Amino acid sequence: MNTTIAILSGGKSHRLKSVVPDKGLLLLNNKPMILWVIEVIQELSNNILVIVSSESQKEKYLEVIENLAEMVIDKRESIRSSLLGAHAAFMHASGKYTILLPNDTPLLNRDALLLLIELCEDYDVVLPRWPNGFIEPLHAIYRTEIARKRSTELIQKNQYKLDGLLQNANVLYINTEIFKQFDPQLNMFFNVNTPGDLKKLKGLVKKPQRR
Repeated sequence: MNTTIAILSGGKSHRLKSVVPDKGLLLLNNKPMILWVIEVIQELSNNILVIVSSESQKEKYLEVIENLAEMVIDKRESIRSSLLGAHAAFMHASGKYTILLPNDTPLLNRDALLLLIELCEDYDVVLPRWPNGFIEPLHAIYRTEIARKRSTELIQKNQYKLDGLLQNANVLYINTEIFKQFDPQLNMFFNVNTPGDLKKLKGLVKKPQRR
């Protein structure tokens, strides 16, 4: 499958500024979280993008990732939105499909991502959905051409919610319980927003993780 994988890294780490101003560069076992993500996905695609919000952020990430991914700058700094980062990814993606990922989920599971890729052929979007209805649009795969058009339309209307990409789309929702065959505790979705999350994550990485 011709797939691009894009890691959204342009968001502000407001609740972690006392630890690090950029979550993707936060060290976990002496390795930046962005590298944890890239190491999981690098065998799944020849087109990996890291979406950042400024030239200075790009330079900081380049020091870490070097030539492991292509850097893309979304320069609309007046508005910070995951949709804008996603739009930048879709505009630069070369794959028929694009997987969107956050930069603060270092326990991603490769087999789970492969399942998304295997299921996407007949759909515009394939994404996980929790039993309570909560969805994971940043652990999802999108048909690039359709998502590119839809994200452009949303931005033109000043609509910046990521779930707008699902409107009028042929969507396959995957119950998160299915991913437990690869990741029994579903740590693949664990992300870092607070110092407390970071402390818990450090405890998780001490345990063996299936990728």
